[in-house]
Amino acid sequence: MTRRAILLLLSSLFALSAWAEGGESRVHAPGIFNQLPFLRLLDQPFEGFVINPSLNLNLDVRPTGAAEAEYQRYLLRVGPDGTIPDDAIWTAHEQRLLMPFAGQSDFQPADGGIFWQWEYLGPGNIGGRVRSFVFQGSGNMLLGAVSGGIWKSNSSGTDWTHLDDFLWSLKVVTMARSPYNGNVIYVGTGEVFPGAKVLPGAGMFKSYDGGLSWERLWSTSTWRFVNRVVHHPFIDNTLFAVVSNSNTQTDTTKDGVWKSVNGGETWNRVLAVSGAVDVDICSTAWANVLVGTMTDVYLSKNHGDTGTWNEITNGGPLPNNTQRCEVAFGHHESMWVSMNRNDGEVWMSANGDGFNWTRISTGLEYLKGAGNQGNYNNTLWALQGNYAPPLATDLVIFGGIDLYRLWKDITGTWRSEKISNWWFYHNGQPLQSAHADQHYILPNPNFSYGNPNGTRDFYVANDGGIQRIQHVDTVTPISGWLNYANNLGITQFYAAAVSPDGSVFIGGSQDNSVSRGYQGQPNNWYQAFTGDGGYCAINPNNPSIMYSETQFLNVMKSTDGGTTWISAVTGLSDAGDSGVSPFIAPLVMDPNNPDTLYGGSTRIWRTTNGAGNWSLLLAALGGDPSPQCSTIEVAKGNSNVLWVGYNSGTVLRSVNGGSSWTTVDNNQTGTNPITQGGAVTDIAINPNNHNEVAVTIGGFHQQQVWYTNNNGQTWSLRVGSGVNQLPQIHCTSVVWHPNKPNWLYVSSDLGIYASVDVGVSWNRAPRNVFHEGPINGEVSQLFWDGRESLYAATYGRGLWRVWVPTTIYVDRAHNGTENGRLETPWNSVIEADTYSAADMVYSIKTGNYAEGQKTYRKKSKWVARDGSARVR
Repeated sequence: MTRRAILLLLSSLFALSAWAEGGESRVHAPGIFNQLPFLRLLDQPFEGFVINPSLNLNLDVRPTGAAEAEYQRYLLRVGPDGTIPDDAIWTAHEQRLLMPFAGQSDFQPADGGIFWQWEYLGPGNIGGRVRSFVFQGSGNMLLGAVSGGIWKSNSSGTDWTHLDDFLWSLKVVTMARSPYNGNVIYVGTGEVFPGAKVLPGAGMFKSYDGGLSWERLWSTSTWRFVNRVVHHPFIDNTLFAVVSNSNTQTDTTKDGVWKSVNGGETWNRVLAVSGAVDVDICSTAWANVLVGTMTDVYLSKNHGDTGTWNEITNGGPLPNNTQRCEVAFGHHESMWVSMNRNDGEVWMSANGDGFNWTRISTGLEYLKGAGNQGNYNNTLWALQGNYAPPLATDLVIFGGIDLYRLWKDITGTWRSEKISNWWFYHNGQPLQSAHADQHYILPNPNFSYGNPNGTRDFYVANDGGIQRIQHVDTVTPISGWLNYANNLGITQFYAAAVSPDGSVFIGGSQDNSVSRGYQGQPNNWYQAFTGDGGYCAINPNNPSIMYSETQFLNVMKSTDGGTTWISAVTGLSDAGDSGVSPFIAPLVMDPNNPDTLYGGSTRIWRTTNGAGNWSLLLAALGGDPSPQCSTIEVAKGNSNVLWVGYNSGTVLRSVNGGSSWTTVDNNQTGTNPITQGGAVTDIAINPNNHNEVAVTIGGFHQQQVWYTNNNGQTWSLRVGSGVNQLPQIHCTSVVWHPNKPNWLYVSSDLGIYASVDVGVSWNRAPRNVFHEGPINGEVSQLFWDGRESLYAATYGRGLWRVWVPTTIYVDRAHNGTENGRLETPWNSVIEADTYSAADMVYSIKTGNYAEGQKTYRKKSKWVARDGSARVR
């Protein structure tokens, strides 16, 4: 395709977009194909880009809406006072340690069948949000994933393994390494960068063994958001941390810049400012410290001590009326600022005094996008040092959505050049560039820019994990890039779906759209495009037919197993409307009829012909604003039984396919209310008894799970009691076991919990130590395939599954793979009992079993298969 053809195609698409939106000009337009290259990006020739011009497409200026997504997640978790309790995650972590291990004696509850090891399904090659990493020398790296914890590479980033720790459950935002002891690592937690109310962390943690184990720095336990931590380059145990608390709390006593001179044991607040986000120390003039905030820049020339700071914005030499400011020291003590002003401006103070500043680069719109884009992704790196001619040089790399290189040519003129283009990260093609949304930049430790033969490679962190610039002088927007997401399982799934046989799965994730994986191929997932994905569904009768969505209920359909997708919103007038649809909106397939799907905004929508067209099923509830639907459930075995929940706490039920609805949360009368003002996060109808329904309520409290056995006429709280009580943790999803009517499972921001008595008691499993799940972090959604395998879509650790059988098979004549399934049975009863949970049925193939001495303590039922069996 020629450049002229591309220009004509895009021109026609712009016209089509204007018609589809009634001439409106939208900052964040709807549609899965938002992610198209723009006319201003056509500075490189490229081939092979083909768009179907018959599709109803809309153009967008950026690939994601991270601020909107995080704000929705925050609102689902707040309590009645509109906040998240201090230290909420850590408190829940301490509570769950008091829970007994399941099945250890006859007096403890069973473990809900989750005895097996969870299987990681991927994706290891897609990535997720990363804001920090450090080098440890000799090819060793540590990486901090915002929702996926700490990862280690011994191969300069080409391959990764996770470090098993509680930090999985925290938002790891910043990392620092001691230059005097490479095994001493500091991390800060809690993400505030979208500029909206988001989820807090638990202060700072420190490792003495290169990240294998961590201890909490208790002096920082009240720090909700640690945005950046740096270690002094030449003074051991001296650190600076910038902290923000007041984003979600009225307490501002922790906001500002903190300094420690004893390795983080104690801290002194040296600058009391709100919204501090960045700090840098000059490597050649040690006393100089720069700090950037959400509105200002501060400079200290006396080691950052109290009383030595000068504000250089808002009346100072730098302009005011700015937002997030990233800061860096550069060549010959020069100072640099990347500020969220006019869609991105870069300023420099050349003489190191901080009083004279020059705007070096503007008009690039590198921070332009939806919402608080420049407060979400804004990063800056500058070459420090005092090089003498001819090695004297200046080099700055900065970015937001994409990355730019800034240098001075032989005439002394500053030049800027774009070096990445997010559209070419994946989008169904081999990687050619960096992912969107840049967060951190570091050169290889062997970097030598002044030496023509030196190493010139960089590593960048963004919403796609980590990529490498092979050579900073020659990299272009579509060449010179390597993807280092290999075994890096940090994808932030909102939801996922699986085929009945468990062979293929798809998932919608934060800024990594909809990706497809196959059984046994965790590092070979396919990503068709970039952007945000949402809920998914796979037709059980024809797994090549798939459904998913992007932001604000933009439904799409694939008929070739997820290789290509088309828009499927005919009649769905709420699609793409951020005023009525949640950022990630409910999308559910009828388990009894795969051609029927439901979607939720402030209204409920239904299609009965495979998304060929949609029609309105339930009008908005009213109010200002009208509540948004947060979950939809259809009874397995009876499509007339429908339940919907809203972010206001309202729960409705229909028993006639949506012709009429009944409010069942009792909020109108105040009698036995089930929501206490919290959002409904999920609803589960027992497939064995439709009168039984479980509902989960968002927030860090002890009202998370409610149960009715009479269609919502009355409710009982089912969070357990005593040591078998659920921690006070936000619950995200609830499901029943398909064949065990009393087995119930909930997912949360701290893993998965199971109950075998419909929530009267809950437990944790000995195999997984902390709970029943695969990770110590947020599990977004639970769902089943057709073979009694439970799947966990996690927000930060990819997709997992575990077999939760009701029957274990034994055949003494079997050879080969053994796992207790009918086709791969155990060949001894002892093995079956050892590798199974309580409340199982042992189906023993006819024959004589000489098992030896063993005490069987688990509650179980033994049955002979195909004749009689003797066990002795």
